[in-house]
Amino acid sequence: MKKTSATEKQKELVFTIIQDFLKNPPVVIWGSGATAGFGMPGMGTLNDCLKKKMKDFDGSLNDLETELGNPKYESQMPLIRSIIWNEIKENDEKVLGNFLKCQDDFLGIKEMIDVFSKPYPKNLNIITTNYDRVLEHTMSYFDICYTDGFSGQNMSIFNENLFKEKRITVKLVKVHGSLNWFDINGKIRYSSVEIAEAHKIIPPGKKKYEEAYTTPYRELIQHSDQFIKAGKSFLVVGFGFNDRHLTPEIRNQVSNGIPIVLISKKITNEAKNELKNAHKYVFIEESTKTGYTQFYYKKNQKEKEEMCEIHGNFWQLKEFMEEIFKGDE
Repeated sequence: MKKTSATEKQKELVFTIIQDFLKNPPVVIWGSGATAGFGMPGMGTLNDCLKKKMKDFDGSLNDLETELGNPKYESQMPLIRSIIWNEIKENDEKVLGNFLKCQDDFLGIKEMIDVFSKPYPKNLNIITTNYDRVLEHTMSYFDICYTDGFSGQNMSIFNENLFKEKRITVKLVKVHGSLNWFDINGKIRYSSVEIAEAHKIIPPGKKKYEEAYTTPYRELIQHSDQFIKAGKSFLVVGFGFNDRHLTPEIRNQVSNGIPIVLISKKITNEAKNELKNAHKYVFIEESTKTGYTQFYYKKNQKEKEEMCEIHGNFWQLKEFMEEIFKGDE
């Protein structure tokens, strides 16, 4: 179908569809693309980093997930884990420094939480594959009550019961771990400072599916499954749908009529393939036309997909929230 620039009437239609799809608080799926704009490295950057710091790392595939699935790297996973952790940590600290200088670029996160945690029961479930702490920095600064399964105190251990607390505004499920988590004497504990050689993140690669059966990842994936299955709608930000922990459950839900809104700078082919049977959706990405955003939408299973371009950078969370939900704060 040929793309058309939207009239004000079309713009109002698309925005109304999005508002309607997300009127029941969505489950938020937060991917690496959501933090790339803040300066966090994606898979390509991590691939290049490993090339520089490991003599026998191939990386020619430019596909870190596939590359690290090679059995030859199995004995080197502690080193790989450490390199990835340090690269993320270095950039995470830069992001925090930028945040403290100016919060404007991060207001989209605050507005997303404010808007979608307002209805009863006044909480929001966010599921992420990211290790970084962009969400945590933002929520802490703006005094938003949240949990990632830890109390936030040094040496605290994982407590899945925190996800059941009604008083907590945001339940943040980090299915692949976080920069603050370390393996200490066989238990995963929270620490605000690095504990050498104890990094507890799950690196990309086939091995991550085996690691996911250990605590706390087994419990975290169970909670993510529960949140996804109970979801009335989904807001997906910068997630590429190439992770087997989350993708199948989301695919099943949207194939059964649960609406989904996907925001990304560029929607991946994996995402398009996994969501091809969705009944109700709005896909939003940057247009090739400067200053415009492309919208692909389908109101229900019986209607055909429509496409249009709208002036504005609505593929960026801040502008998406400010313009489409400006009356809901």
